[in-house]
Formats: sequence, C-alpha cells, structure tokens
Amino acid sequence: MGWVVEHEGHQLILVCIINSQKLRFVQTIWRHGDRAPSKLPYPRDKYDEKSWPRGWSMLTNMGMRQMYELGTFYKIRYKNSGFVGREYNAKEVYIQSSESDRALQSAQAMLSGFYPPAESDLFLRSIFWQPIPIHGSPKVGKDMMLKPTSFDCPAYDDEYDLVKEKIDTMLMQKYQDVVEFLQESTGYGENITLRDVISTADIQLELLHKLNDQPLWIAKKWPQYSNNSTLDVILEIKRIQRLSQFTEPKLAKLRGGYLLGDWIKRLENIQNGTESRKLVMYSAHDGTLLALMGTMGVLDGDMIPYASALILEVTEDDRGKYYVQMYYRKTGYGSIKTQKNEPNLIKLKFSCGDKCLLNDFIDEMRPKAILNKVDMYQECGLEYCLREMEGLPYCSSLSTALKSSLLLILTTTTLLLVLNKLF
Repeated sequence: MGWVVEHEGHQLILVCIINSQKLRFVQTIWRHGDRAPSKLPYPRDKYDEKSWPRGWSMLTNMGMRQMYELGTFYKIRYKNSGFVGREYNAKEVYIQSSESDRALQSAQAMLSGFYPPAESDLFLRSIFWQPIPIHGSPKVGKDMMLKPTSFDCPAYDDEYDLVKEKIDTMLMQKYQDVVEFLQESTGYGENITLRDVISTADIQLELLHKLNDQPLWIAKKWPQYSNNSTLDVILEIKRIQRLSQFTEPKLAKLRGGYLLGDWIKRLENIQNGTESRKLVMYSAHDGTLLALMGTMGVLDGDMIPYASALILEVTEDDRGKYYVQMYYRKTGYGSIKTQKNEPNLIKLKFSCGDKCLLNDFIDEMRPKAILNKVDMYQECGLEYCLREMEGLPYCSSLSTALKSSLLLILTTTTLLLVLNKLF
C-alpha cells in the first residue's frame, strides 16, 4: 500500500507495509469470584455462618457480579470482535471448572455476561438466560489440573516441608509481638499457630461485605511495621506464607506443571493444525493461578485477587507465523485500602519477550511442563495405573498391574491354542 504526496513541488512516495495479525486461539483461566470465609475466622468472631446467606466458602452476590463483569470483558474482546460467533457453539468454545461449588458458580455467572441469550435462545420468555455446558473435573484430591493444591503429591510435601518450616519459624519470630497480641484478642490462646493467624485474615471479607461491627484491635497501628494495622500485618503474613508454596521452581512445577502441560499441548496442536476449538476457558482458584504463574516464572509477588484472569492469545501474521502473547487481567477486588475495582490488563514478559514466536514460547515452557498423568504421578513419587479411574487413590504398583494384565492375556492365548489343537 502506498501514497503519493506533493510537498513544495516534489513528489514524496510513502510506502506503508502492513503486517496484519489475526487472532487464532485463546486459552484463559480465572480465579473464582468473591466468596464467604471457609470457617469462623477466629473463635471470638461474632459473624458466624448465619451472616453468609449461602454458607461458608460459597460465592457471594459480589462474586457473581465480578464474574458477570469478566464475562462482559470476554464478550467485548472475543465475541463482539467476531473471533467467536455471537451464539454459543460447542465446536468453538469449551468451558471447564474444578468441582468446587464456587468455581462452578463463577463459570455460570461469567457465561451470563459472555453469552446473554439472543431472542432465538430463550426457552422461557420470563427467564433471560440460557444453559451452556460447563465440563466437570475429577473430584477434589484428584484434580491435578484445576485444583492442584489439593492433589496428593508426596514429592511436593517432602520438598515444601523444608521450606515451610523455615518460613513459619521466620514469620512467628519476626511478628512475635503481633502473634502474642492475637492470642488474647482472638481467643486462640497461647497455643495459637501460624495457620490460626492466617485464618484471621478473613476479617477482610467481613469488611468488604459491610460487617463493620468489628473489634478495635484489628485497626491497632504498629509503628515497627510501617504503622500498618493489625489486619494489614496479618494480610502480609498470609501473602508471604502463601507465595512460599510456589516460588521455588520445583515446587511450582509440581503444582502448576500439569496445567502448563495442557496449555503446551494445545499450542502444539495449533502448530500441526489439529486444534479444533478457538477459545478454551477454565474456572479455578488462586492456588491454580499462582502455581501456573510460578511455573512460568511470572509471579508478581501479590496474591491473586478474586475474578482475576490469565489470558493466552495466539495470533498469525500475513506470512503464516504464529505468535503468543499473555495477559494478566488483575482486578482490584479485595483491596480494603483502595476499594479500586477497575481491572488492570498487564502484558506478561518471558525470556522470548512479551510477544513470542509460538515455537520459541513452546521451547521455553516445555521443560517446565508435565505433559501427561503418568509423568505427573512419577514426578510426585506415586505409581499410576488404570485402576486409578475406579476411585482408588492410586495403585500400589504399576508393574504389578501390568504383570497381571499380561498374565491374563498370556493365559487366554495359551488356552485358545490348546483348544484349537484339540478340536
């Protein structure tokens, strides 16, 4: 494309080379929306389960609104732009959630924003909603992809026990005065543990939901800790302890490597032209995103706010080359300091840059990934066999299972040969 421009009697020829980029594939995962505490934050807390209409750990109305807003973001970015069709098509879009109620609810609320029904989709005029399939995952304890922090991995436990002991000791010593203050204030007493201290952080959720009749001690200022309040100090303790679970490369891989492997396999499918879907969406948890970001080496040192999302986009230029870009849509939900709700779309940067050739991105990430269940079990120090699908935790010996199968085949074959000779 070019233009001819007259300037003081001279002709200037301007040439514009356009290297267009076309979106080809999107993979995204989000943390569920705002939820109720998982239990009473501390023994003397007056706000028991009756204060939370749906019960402990369940998604709140605020959480549903957050997820609806995320759905409208996806609608504008991917549906209104024409990347996917205006009506849901299972051949284009795939949604999967962990088995957690709050993650399933979050996926439903997101879809209400992403796919509000067209006139032809309404099955009852009085209900402005359409059912869209959300695929389930293995039960809690078995879901190594979307709830990896609950997956039984002895190798992770052995490795993290060493880190945890150091971190817990450091935190209890550094904040000894705060811990001692909390013994009496919370009702935990002298046997208070770091886990108890961290549980108290859920006071933050109460404040977000205007359960404001709080004890004065949560606002007490601590000059030795930058004049932060008791609650601020507790939240900092929680942040340090939580991130310690994913900062070491080996720990991160054992928690996030299997999910990264799923993403890598889809990218390889794009390379060889076998990926049929255009948009894959996962509903999960903060630990899922922390594990994936830790594995990829892009942790930012913060907790994952509710309804925040990681987004991977694959584009193709007019020369047929594929590129990968990743974004972190980080919400402000959950910040009692700012109450800022506007999301911030952050472009993530890797060794290959913030826009990587697909091959370079795969080459950088593949060594960090765990590509199949057998490898995952082996990395965790477990032995995998098909009986795992029957609901047993895992088989005592893979070799025993294989030997049994081979013996059965051999016995059957021998019997058939004998019968064939006899008759």
